[in-house]
Amino acid sequence: MNYLRLLVPAVLLLALTGCSIQSTQLSTLMNIVRAPSVDTPDISWTLEYGDYRAAVYAVSAPDAIMFSNTLGDYIVFDGWVITDVRIVDKMRFQMSLQTAVAGERTYIRNTIVKRIHRCSPWGRQENGSGLLFKQVCKGLDTYTNSILVDSEGAIAEIDQSVDGRSARIRLVKN
Repeated sequence: MNYLRLLVPAVLLLALTGCSIQSTQLSTLMNIVRAPSVDTPDISWTLEYGDYRAAVYAVSAPDAIMFSNTLGDYIVFDGWVITDVRIVDKMRFQMSLQTAVAGERTYIRNTIVKRIHRCSPWGRQENGSGLLFKQVCKGLDTYTNSILVDSEGAIAEIDQSVDGRSARIRLVKN
C-alpha cells in the first residue's frame, strides 16, 4: 500500500514533465509580442474604395503582398495585379481576380465568373517622381490600371479596377 502511495505521484510527475510543448511558431509569436513596438511607416498605407477610407498595413508573403487591417479588409497584390479583395464595408464586398498569361482578366464573385476582360501588357512612363506603369483593359468598359513607383524603386500607389467597371481600389503609401 505504501508503494502505491509513492508510485502514483511518481507516475504523475513523470507524465507531466514529459508533456512540455515546443513550437517554433509559438516561440516566434511570443518574441513578437514581447518585442517593443516600432514605428513602421513603410508598411502603412491608405485604402480607398469609393467613399470608404481605411488604414491598411503591408505584409510580404513569398508570392504576394497582403494589405490588411483589424477591420477585416484585405487586398492581395501579386506585384502587378490585385488578385483578391475583401472590403468589410456596408456591402461586404469580396472579389477575386485571375490574370492569364495571354492578358485575359477574370473577375469572380462568390465563385461565379462575372466578367472576362482583355488587358494590354503593362506600359512604362517616366514620371517626375519615378515611374508610372499603366495597363489598359477592355470589357464592357475600357479602364486603366496603374502602379506608381517612386524614385527609390518602391511602389508608392496602386490604382486598379476590382470589378471590371467603375469600382476601383486605390492603395497609397503613407
